[in-house]
Amino acid sequence: SLDSALSGISRLERSVAGTKQLKYWLNIRGTLRSNETWANAGHLIVTNQFCVKITGLESLRMEEGPTATESSLLVNEHETLIQIALDGEKGESDEDCTPFLTICKVTGTIKALRTKDGTEVLASPQEVEPPAFSPNYTRASTDNDRGGIELLLGFLLPEHFRFLNPVIFRVYGLFKGFSQMSYSWFWSMYGLTPDSPPEIKCNRTSISQTHGSVTISCFCSIVKRGTSKKLIEQKIVYEVFPGGSIRVQTLVHPTKAIRSIPSLARIGLSMKLNSNLFNVMFCGRGKVENYPDRKSGTEMGVWCTTPTQNEFDYIVPSENGNKSDCSWASFMNPKGEGVCVVAPEGKAFNMGVSLNTQLELHRALHTCDLEPRQDGTSPVYVSIDHEIMGVAGDVSWFPVVYPDFIVKTQKTYDYSLWILPVREGENPAHKAKYV
Repeated sequence: SLDSALSGISRLERSVAGTKQLKYWLNIRGTLRSNETWANAGHLIVTNQFCVKITGLESLRMEEGPTATESSLLVNEHETLIQIALDGEKGESDEDCTPFLTICKVTGTIKALRTKDGTEVLASPQEVEPPAFSPNYTRASTDNDRGGIELLLGFLLPEHFRFLNPVIFRVYGLFKGFSQMSYSWFWSMYGLTPDSPPEIKCNRTSISQTHGSVTISCFCSIVKRGTSKKLIEQKIVYEVFPGGSIRVQTLVHPTKAIRSIPSLARIGLSMKLNSNLFNVMFCGRGKVENYPDRKSGTEMGVWCTTPTQNEFDYIVPSENGNKSDCSWASFMNPKGEGVCVVAPEGKAFNMGVSLNTQLELHRALHTCDLEPRQDGTSPVYVSIDHEIMGVAGDVSWFPVVYPDFIVKTQKTYDYSLWILPVREGENPAHKAKYV
């Protein structure tokens, strides 16, 4: 019975050390009892999922979280870099220490990151275009993203006149309004596309240090590439703890310059990981791809995948493979070493992982345009998004993402996440519970 099932879950919950984020989901499935002309016995015909809330854990002992440690940190500030190392790793002087975190003062982004056991987390500048960890506002346009009046006008014009398209589209918008222009057109006009991504400029940084942590605040401007036009004001705060844990807090304020854009593609962070961190485990919606407006048919759970398994080969390559409502996601090498990205309690993020860059997906017209790649041989491209625009699909020739699933440019966004080191033998699901 349902009562006995819930009782069993409750007993299981109480057998585990008390934590902040233990979650259980009750899956109910209905299948055919016998063979039918249209399906065999056991065929799934109905399913639903309920979150089970357990109470009474407040008195249980909490284990040490990611901030608990007796070590201290060393900070070295250079002209263009801020480096942080563990006190126990210094040499004859503070300058000789091996940093586990390097932040670029020019962009306010993470340039290098390694775990306490020496695992390099981010891909090297020789493998990927820096920065390897940075804010992200673009995506490889889908066919729905490209759907707009300019698409129809483009079909009507003779091919030898299509070089006039940009002028014709703008004139049309001035007379008829821009509401029917595609999302992709807006992103292109404002420099928010993978082939012309905005530049990140750090205006100033500040450092504060206590016995238990170091806080680095970066005050940045997201500007249209090749110009000084500010699109977004962004503050990024890195709070670093001696155990190697990092709390990243971000405040995003779109400027008036982009208020006319109906929706941003996403608001989040991009990570370019070392090629051997291809074993992905996450707690969220799976196992197929899902988006804010396409997730009702997916289930919450803990899923394992790799970049090649996560990708979906659309005939015309584009944004793909997102996983919604993730409370944590880990990226580990075959030894079980790596990092775990964790949302604060009660929050969630979107996660995507691929072996292709957004630029490669955005420019490709066919799957054969993409270079074949295998897990473990190429950098791993990860998107961790606070917000991501839906993919719509009612029609493909006009912008029709529903209002609930757009990323508005008229509001300020405030989000945070943890980056936790995962050592060999550690369970990332267990580490995530103590944030």
